[in-house]
Amino acid sequence: MIKQQTPFYQKLTIYLLMFFLLSLLIIYGGDIIIPLCYGALLAVLLLPIVHFLERKKIGRVLSIIISLFLATAFISAIFYFLASQIMSFADDIPKIKQQLNEHYKTLQLWVREHFNMTFREQHKMIDNATDKISNEGGGYIGDTFFSITKFVMVVVLLPVYSFLFLYYRDKLKKFLLDIMPDKDEYKVLDVMEESKTILQSYLVGLMIDGVHFGEHCCVVALGIGIDGTKHPLSLVEGSTENATLVTELIVGLRERGLDVTRPILVVLDGAKALRRAVLDVFDRPVLARCQLHKIRNVQDKLPQKMRQVVAARMRRAYHADSALAAEAELTALAGELDRTHPGAAASLREGLAETLTVLRLGLPPTLARTFRSTNAVESMISICRDHAGNVKRWRDGQMALRWCAAGMVEAGKQFRRVNGHLQLRSLRDTLERVTRPADATRHDEDVQAA
Repeated sequence: MIKQQTPFYQKLTIYLLMFFLLSLLIIYGGDIIIPLCYGALLAVLLLPIVHFLERKKIGRVLSIIISLFLATAFISAIFYFLASQIMSFADDIPKIKQQLNEHYKTLQLWVREHFNMTFREQHKMIDNATDKISNEGGGYIGDTFFSITKFVMVVVLLPVYSFLFLYYRDKLKKFLLDIMPDKDEYKVLDVMEESKTILQSYLVGLMIDGVHFGEHCCVVALGIGIDGTKHPLSLVEGSTENATLVTELIVGLRERGLDVTRPILVVLDGAKALRRAVLDVFDRPVLARCQLHKIRNVQDKLPQKMRQVVAARMRRAYHADSALAAEAELTALAGELDRTHPGAAASLREGLAETLTVLRLGLPPTLARTFRSTNAVESMISICRDHAGNVKRWRDGQMALRWCAAGMVEAGKQFRRVNGHLQLRSLRDTLERVTRPADATRHDEDVQAA
């Protein structure tokens, strides 16, 4: 369907009419619009304080009142400072008056000498000017009174408007979102375009996870570069985290420059669809299972009284000196659970080797902290959720993609390099060694022997 463009003369007429109506609104409605603008500005300035107080479990109304009280106290302090300066100036008025009289007499002498005007003529001219000002004084007094009345009105309405803006800020934001045109596809394109140059560089780690917006699921990818920088890479939208959707995500990364023939450490939360897609697309992936997810999965199959004990033993095993020692401890724990809670034992054995990948690779503790879990990508997802926290109605998948992409862009601005990033080059060499084909290893050994 071809969309018809509006002719230029119609656009010009509409713009001129809108400009004319806006001008009338400003001229005749300034007494209302100006306090509204000041109230909105004050509300924006006080919003961080209100958020801080609400995080301290203080009610919204009380938080707003406290913020307005602090703002009033601050403004009053400024006026008090200015008033004290004016009062100190008033103490010097007699001296200033004496000096002005001396300058006035000097000026009279100068006028008489240069313009041949006697003192009497000068006094007569000053009296005429004074009478004229006195006759027009009523108008000046009226204008002054009107200005003071407007100022008092602004001062009274300003906190009222600010209170209403802060109290109904969620509804105002929802209103703006509803009237906002759906022309934010560039948010998704920004993530895609910025990831091109990143994908062409060396990525050591990759984390994949999903985030739900209403009935829509966005699968997102986070890459970790050789310098330790975390990069939001891509996202796709669907209904669930199925293998087809995740494969589409990784294939899209490959088409934009990701070299899937290089070894890479992929940290997953244990979803089978994610694991299958990674194995289908990458040639030499090293899979690591999130240890925190594994602990939670095992705890869900245990009674409340046993959860903390089993979790503590699993954490102790995950921090063992070697993968063999950790595997022995976890296998023994699974054997104990077999008798009373076979479901928890089966969950512990499932993917056991992949939960010990970090130990098997011999990562130093600072770097292991990053790859033990999917916390890095979950942190990005948390920012995406916060960014879209006030959206209550998700119209379609494209809207979910736009908001998720905007959250990923915001998360990218807050990222810091991972702990232990100086050891990432050593990790790259280790990944090369453990994923090298057996034939290539034997060939290297033969060459060294020769």
